[in-house]
Amino acid sequence: MIPWYAKGVSIALLISLILYGAKAAGAISGFLFVVGALIAFGIVFGVGHLKRVTTVYTITRIRVMEEWGILNKRREQARLEKITNITARRDLWERMLGIGRINIDTANDREDILDWWGVPNPLHVEALIDELRLEAEGRE
Repeated sequence: MIPWYAKGVSIALLISLILYGAKAAGAISGFLFVVGALIAFGIVFGVGHLKRVTTVYTITRIRVMEEWGILNKRREQARLEKITNITARRDLWERMLGIGRINIDTANDREDILDWWGVPNPLHVEALIDELRLEAEGRE
């Protein structure tokens, strides 16, 4: 979510600067400037929150899934035996927040079929998926 918030806050700041210029030119009141800036930042953080709470990651003994959406639901899934690579990543900000990202590749033509973000303790989740993947290979 960090890239989402970085872009959103940048746009909200730009909108706030435009509104401030309009306020300085006398085109709008100080009240409208404050309300406009609050609405811009509120939209960024509100949509970000909705994206975060409507995304569900599921790990079973058969597959891993990612489901997201509010009105239109989407689901991406990969069977454990089809997984070829699992990568856990954490940049500085994610480490400070105690989260990370997990990329799951499959034998499919597409790269990074599943790209999970905001995962608490991603190294543990990566190890869990790898363990289940090896178990699934043994069942074949």
